[in-house]
Amino acid sequence: MINSKGACGGCGDGRSGVGVDFGGPFINAAVEIPAPDHPVRALAASYKNEFTRRLAALAQQMGARDPEQLGEELALLYDGAIARNMIFNSTEPAAHARSIAVRLIDEATTATRASLTATTT
Repeated sequence: MINSKGACGGCGDGRSGVGVDFGGPFINAAVEIPAPDHPVRALAASYKNEFTRRLAALAQQMGARDPEQLGEELALLYDGAIARNMIFNSTEPAAHARSIAVRLIDEATTATRASLTATTT
């Protein structure tokens, strides 16, 4: 719910009024603490690596030809959408990212689906 100041109560960080947690805590931490050897940056990198690994695991379950590549592509797309949401104070970039993700997933799994169809017919 948007309050009288335009902040989204109970969603996001309240800066945008559109209910998006702009930047995400790990991207924000990395930006706020530029020292590459700081423990917070190591934590942020660890989280992002785990996030990418989980996407790759899901891609593998979907039968992607190259699950690691798809995981990396989706993670990059996600981070880019978050950044653009923040810059434009809008959720529209996230909607565009979703349509791109659908295409990436479709492209990565089409050959797998085609070979499964060929072996069952």
